[in-house]
Amino acid sequence: PWWIDWRCPLDDQLSEMLSNLTKAPHQRLVQSITDIAKHHPLIFVRHLHFISQKLLDDGSGRGSDEQSLMKRGRIFGKHPSGDAVAQMGDRTVRVNIVLWGYSFNEPVWTSVVEVMMALPVEVVFSCGAKIGLTDVLGAYLRLFAVHTDELNLESNISRVREKFSKLIESFKKCNANAVEDWAHHDCKLLELLSFAGIGA
Repeated sequence: PWWIDWRCPLDDQLSEMLSNLTKAPHQRLVQSITDIAKHHPLIFVRHLHFISQKLLDDGSGRGSDEQSLMKRGRIFGKHPSGDAVAQMGDRTVRVNIVLWGYSFNEPVWTSVVEVMMALPVEVVFSCGAKIGLTDVLGAYLRLFAVHTDELNLESNISRVREKFSKLIESFKKCNANAVEDWAHHDCKLLELLSFAGIGA
């Protein structure tokens, strides 16, 4: 859409708030973002790509500046095979295997879903579907697949998945065509939904 590149002072404010959300989520900040999303939903959906990137950064355990993200609120998963062993000169050392999604900040991922659920459905599931909604949803499905398929730690994602399932159900109910189109363009979608324990 032609309006996606428009910018106003509220865009800058929202970008800063979303960045802060992924660093140190707290209820007052979530509420402030939710209020903006309710009153200015079209401005909010312009930031969906930004949100998806922030979620991917969180799943990596590092921010865009390559600094480790805060540990408070983070859930950690460990590779089923345990630590790897590496030889360094004449020493043998243990190496902790950490791949994308092995740790994530649960309050961040939960808060994003809560904010999106507060948006008018005709905006988030219609306009949003064209400008980044599926990128955000895809980040969640990728995280769920890591914890259910690779780490076998479904309990790590249970709270986030419960809220996310409601978002997906609303999406299917409000814009089934967009969901079908998403599945058509992403051959792994049904598999990811299955890993997440969510019916297609």
